[in-house]
Amino acid sequence: MTVPPELQPLLDAYVACTGLAVSLSYQRQLALTELHARGLTADDVRAVLERLKRLIARGEKGYTENSLDFRNTLGNADTFEERALRLRQEAFRRQAAKPKAQVAVVRGDVTVLDDAPAAEVPMSRDLIKETLIAMGKAL
Repeated sequence: MTVPPELQPLLDAYVACTGLAVSLSYQRQLALTELHARGLTADDVRAVLERLKRLIARGEKGYTENSLDFRNTLGNADTFEERALRLRQEAFRRQAAKPKAQVAVVRGDVTVLDDAPAAEVPMSRDLIKETLIAMGKAL
């Protein structure tokens, strides 16, 4: 069975992460079509499979090598979608939680860390000239 081009990245991601070169049966094609229709990507497949591999490596209860089987990962579209969305949320929270850049500021006798000042917008000579002309006209 030939793989439709929109499903190929999903299947390739599965094969690359698990090392299991599965053939595309009708049931697998239906599962991949459902995932594609829900907007899930090859990056989602990689993220979910990497998470499952970490859980297996830690010896987490309920996670074995069988957890990486196609029917257990991609076969249930609802479960896979929930896992993928949860991982997207975690990635977004980690991205938003990055500490702000701080600089040392001397206040009296004390040096403290303060938020970095906003970068100044460079002004061109033309902008300064136009501003001065406009201010002159306003007077």
